[in-house]
Amino acid sequence: MQTLFRIVEVSAGSIEVDGIDISTIGLSDLRKKIAIIPQDALLFNGTVRCVTLSRSPDLLELAELTSSPFPPSPSAPPPSTLLLARRSNLDPFGEHGDVELYDALKRAWLVDRDQPMPVAGAPAAPATPTSSRFTLDLVIEDEGQNLSVGERSLVSLARALVKDSKIIVLECVQSCSSSSS
Repeated sequence: MQTLFRIVEVSAGSIEVDGIDISTIGLSDLRKKIAIIPQDALLFNGTVRCVTLSRSPDLLELAELTSSPFPPSPSAPPPSTLLLARRSNLDPFGEHGDVELYDALKRAWLVDRDQPMPVAGAPAAPATPTSSRFTLDLVIEDEGQNLSVGERSLVSLARALVKDSKIIVLECVQSCSSSSS
């Protein structure tokens, strides 16, 4: 895995993807085309859509420029909290819109396939036994501690789906298993 992401360069031979030697591709271009779903999902404090980075009032104007057109859910961070890095839990580079992010939640089965995306200004749909608690404004605690291990993995899968990578690396679950299992 380290050689695929070019953390360590190949000392002999080459790695080709679709007939292209990966050593000839720029490092950032290569890494943008490969996604990883780690055994221990990396999630940040904030919401599915964004990450809470600062409470600095000096940067309030920047937060207003990057705010979502959708009203925050009751569980969203308070308005006094500055959200600087939009969409970091699903879209680290902010390259995709809410429709694409919500579609990734559906494709990762975090949201029911027939559950429509919430519309700005519309009343919230009543909860049903099959409706999902996941929305783009679902609060994610530090390291995703309020989610199950499976939900954290599915958020990582949704992140990979948003990235639309040709290669998705799944970290081996047995890498932390005991030798007797």
